[in-house]
Amino acid sequence: MPPPSDVVSLLDENQRLRVRLKSCDVARRRAERQLAELQVRVHQAEIVAAQERRRKEAEWMAEYDSSVQALLKIVQHHEDETKQLEAEVKRLRAATAVVPPSITKMTRSAQTEAPRPVKVAPRRNSVHFAKEEEAVSGKEERPVVDAKTKASIARMQVRAAGWMVLF
Repeated sequence: MPPPSDVVSLLDENQRLRVRLKSCDVARRRAERQLAELQVRVHQAEIVAAQERRRKEAEWMAEYDSSVQALLKIVQHHEDETKQLEAEVKRLRAATAVVPPSITKMTRSAQTEAPRPVKVAPRRNSVHFAKEEEAVSGKEERPVVDAKTKASIARMQVRAAGWMVLF
């Protein structure tokens, strides 16, 4: 048999190892509990993330659908406008087919013809002032008298004639 001091030291060593085993066992159980709690939290976070993702996807799909609907309305509007314009072009072509070519030619020539410049002489009290070109060339245009001025002159002549008759 081994000496008693060896047995005592072995018993002490055994006791220390049991205490250490117990503390390691407690630490293992604590780690397993924490692991279980973390797994529960991860699972809950995954559920929340999946719900949030589905909610966002639903929002994006709704926004996408509304954008597509708006684009379809715009496309439909443009198609309707195109149809209306095509109908208008057909109507105008039919109307031009009815118009005789001579009128069309006259209209085209009138559109391409440049308007003649109108000479407007400055007037003051129905007196015509000749421009420098007229004075140099020696030609003078007849003054243009409007209808109101003609009527005023006629009234003055009638009054003058009536006044002379009275005396």
